[in-house]
Amino acid sequence: MHDLDSLQAFYRVGRAGGVGAAAREMKVTQPAISQRLRRLERAFGRKLYGMAGRRLVLTEEGRRLFAACRQAFDVLEAAGSAFTGRQETPLIGTVRIATLSELSKVFLLPQVRLFRLAHPGVAFDILYQQPYEIVSMISRHEVDFGITNEAYRRPQIELSRAFMESVVCVGPGPARRLSWDDVERLNWMAYGVDDPLWLEFQSLAAKRGARLPGLSLRVSDVESVLTLAAEGVGYALAPAHAVGLRKLRGLTLHTLPFSTIRKQIYFCRLKTVPLGRAGAAFLDHLKAACASFT
Repeated sequence: MHDLDSLQAFYRVGRAGGVGAAAREMKVTQPAISQRLRRLERAFGRKLYGMAGRRLVLTEEGRRLFAACRQAFDVLEAAGSAFTGRQETPLIGTVRIATLSELSKVFLLPQVRLFRLAHPGVAFDILYQQPYEIVSMISRHEVDFGITNEAYRRPQIELSRAFMESVVCVGPGPARRLSWDDVERLNWMAYGVDDPLWLEFQSLAAKRGARLPGLSLRVSDVESVLTLAAEGVGYALAPAHAVGLRKLRGLTLHTLPFSTIRKQIYFCRLKTVPLGRAGAAFLDHLKAACASFT
C-alpha cells in the first residue's frame, strides 16, 4: 500500500492548485509537501506533476491518479462523518452560472451531473453568454459566478484560473500544414461578437508580417462555425474540446504555421458578495475537477 500521507499531499496539491495552497490547507511546510510528492513519484516510478510555464499541472498519469484519489478521499470523509455521527445539513438552493456554450458542454454539465448525485437538493440555472456579457452579469449580480476564456479586468471582479484550453484550426479536408501564404488567402470565419481567438490570431500574424484577410463570415456560436467548416465554407480557430465533442463528417484539423495557441479559462465572481453554501460548494467541486481536465 502506498504512503497515505503522500497520496493526501498529491491530492491536496491538485485540488488547491499548487504546493503553497496545499501546504496551508494541511498546515505543513511547502518543502514537506514537495518531499511527499517526490516520494510518491519514486514509488510509482513516473512523473505525476509537470510545469506549464510557472504553473504546476498534472501529467496524464497524474490525472488518472487524481481521479482515483478524489473518489477514495470522498469515501473516507463520508465514513468519518458516519462514524462520528456528524450529519451535515443537506445543500439546497439554486446556483446561477454564466458561461460559454462550448465550455458548458465539455466541462460544466458533466460536473453538474456528478454534483447532483451527491446533492440532489441543488438546482442549476445556466446561461450561455459571450465573455463580455458574462462579466457584466456578474457585476450586476445576476449570476453567482461565471466561466469564461477572456480576462476582463474590473476592480469588483475576482478572477481565478481554471484550466488551459488548446486551440486548433478547422476547415475542409484534406489535412495539411498551412503556410503564411495560405493563411493570407483563405476564407476565415469567427464566432461571437468579439471572438478572442480571432483577435489573438490577428496579433500573431501581425508580429510575423502577415496580413490576415477580413472575416468572410461571423456567426453566433462555435457549433455553427464547426458545421460550416465541415461543409467547406471556410476555416476557423476553435477550442479543441469543442472540436472533439462534434464528430462532423468532413471536419478536418489543419496545422498552423506557428505553435499552438492555448487559452486560459477563468472562474470569475463578484468580490463583494459571498457565495451561498451551494454555490461555494459547487465552485470548490469545479476547481478540484480542473486538476484532471486539460
